[in-house]
Amino acid sequence: MGGGGGSFFSGTRTPREFAEELREHQGNDPTTAAYNVEVASLLNELLADANSRDAKLARERIDSVLLSLDDAFEESFTSLMGGSVAKHTYVDGLSDVDALVVVNGTQFEGTKPESVLAQFASVLGKENPDAEVSVGKMAVTMRFNDGMELQLLPAIRTSTGLRIPSSRTEEWSNVVKPKKFQETLSHLNNLCGSKLVPTIKLAKSVIAGLPSDNRLSGYHIESLAIEVFKNYRGVHTTKEMLPHFFRQAKGLVAQPIADSTGQSRHVDDYLGPSGSPMRRDSELLLDRISKRFDVAEATRSVQQWRMVFE
Repeated sequence: MGGGGGSFFSGTRTPREFAEELREHQGNDPTTAAYNVEVASLLNELLADANSRDAKLARERIDSVLLSLDDAFEESFTSLMGGSVAKHTYVDGLSDVDALVVVNGTQFEGTKPESVLAQFASVLGKENPDAEVSVGKMAVTMRFNDGMELQLLPAIRTSTGLRIPSSRTEEWSNVVKPKKFQETLSHLNNLCGSKLVPTIKLAKSVIAGLPSDNRLSGYHIESLAIEVFKNYRGVHTTKEMLPHFFRQAKGLVAQPIADSTGQSRHVDDYLGPSGSPMRRDSELLLDRISKRFDVAEATRSVQQWRMVFE
């Protein structure tokens, strides 16, 4: 196929160019159709693993937890985000939690995040004896006897607006606008045939396999997805959108992305200024992932697709 005994991708063609050329020649080939079905089945299987919990029970437990917090603190707590699926990645973004819990009142403004998180954990442990409660840097995680996990992210209502624990420091973040971000993500997901959110979940799953020092934050991945797909005109399937995400994101990480929620000036300040070593490393890692998808497509290998997630 490469000709002359050279490598499979000999000549000047990249794996991506080879895959596109092969796709043009295949047309409606039954073998190609079967391959597409197999890849779609694999991605659905991976999503099912991430979504495998009782949504109704999760919603009931979230409501019960919020009620217990409200009673204990004698304050009003509001869930701005809920219905999140069980995640097998890392919590670092506004939609990586089951509930963002807002404390009404400004008396917590001078309180450190670790103190509020500790109060969360203490009350949750007392009110929910059937759950194991643990404290992370940003959120409190509840693990129930049946294996279900809930993650709650505290926010304080200050005189200037909402603030959440910073993912990179021991302080509170800048003022956040979670509803605005959620509305933007929801609107774009609708425009993409409801395939953007599943694509983001799959992208996070891939990136979660990287060493912790090389992982992009969950919130950063979501913001990159918004940039990548805001003018997307391609096919609305996770099979097409996932490789497209990595293909485009590798260039976007080179420059800081403005934070639409106001959580910070940029969503990716942790990577440093434009052209920093950390940004170059991230670009190389995303490019490597992108090329693995290109090879999988060029060889029509479901196993190659599976290996990207391992």
